[in-house]
Amino acid sequence: MKFKLMFIIPFLLTIWMNGCIRSVTITEEIAIEPSGAARREVMIKVMTDGKKVGEARETLEKSVLPEGPGWRKSMRREGNGYLFSAEARFDRFGSTPFDEYLHKPINFKLVRSFPFIKYEYTEEFASISELKASVTADIIETALIEELDRIAGPIPPDRWERFKQELRHMIRSAYMREMEGDDLKAEFRKALEKAIGGSIDDATFNAITRKVEKALFEKNEAKLKEEGLVGIVEYEPDYSISLSMPGRLIRTNGEIRGDTVRWEIESRKYNSGGFKAYAYSRRLNLPALILLVVVIIAAIMAGVTLRYKRDRFYSHRSYFP
Repeated sequence: MKFKLMFIIPFLLTIWMNGCIRSVTITEEIAIEPSGAARREVMIKVMTDGKKVGEARETLEKSVLPEGPGWRKSMRREGNGYLFSAEARFDRFGSTPFDEYLHKPINFKLVRSFPFIKYEYTEEFASISELKASVTADIIETALIEELDRIAGPIPPDRWERFKQELRHMIRSAYMREMEGDDLKAEFRKALEKAIGGSIDDATFNAITRKVEKALFEKNEAKLKEEGLVGIVEYEPDYSISLSMPGRLIRTNGEIRGDTVRWEIESRKYNSGGFKAYAYSRRLNLPALILLVVVIIAAIMAGVTLRYKRDRFYSHRSYFP
């Protein structure tokens, strides 16, 4: 019987990309105030192929969305999908559970120095593919270690480590759509044969892959949910950030449009991770400048007063020999 390799590309696409969800776009607008407080507006649009529009709402509901005090939020149907929007003002700007769920924590610093007040904003995107691949690889490794021990006996530690590295690379490549089909099947078989130090016949290979498929069907979805990798992060979102900061922008890797910085993080960049959005601005520290001027004036006045008193003292002494 001809064997179909299911456990990576077709299998994963069947579970996570079931043909209904077509796109996920996330748009965020952030306005940082001079005090360091910030206004945030988040919009998430999940679009389907029109057959099961309700899956767009279900996908949103599985996600960690902006929640809690201060957030004003709504969800409505829009075309073949659903649009979620939320806005809030924070007295202290920083990461929220929503940012942690998207694996792009926000770091913000306000540094009061002289003569400037400095504002530092960064967001660093982790690799969603790497995270999902790690979960899948853990399940496959657990399923394989007993099966391979049964087939070929205990595998030397160095070979097992090499196999795990190759497996994680293959799975990540599958998530990134860099490897699939027959190529993926051949690489998997080659890695197995190197691990056990010998060739594998078709019947044995089929038995191994069935074991892997069974483990993934039983555990993968629950494990991904446990790791917070379900919902909108399943569908490689496109992300757009618009940021305005106080004072003069001095450094950024975004696109400057007037007094606003924009980043467009398309799905592949978001999914592969390693991208860091940053912007730094500064403005004159007027309170410190005013205080400095007051101190200088006070020092001058104190010096003038002291000199005046000293001059009067010596002028009085001149009358008495």
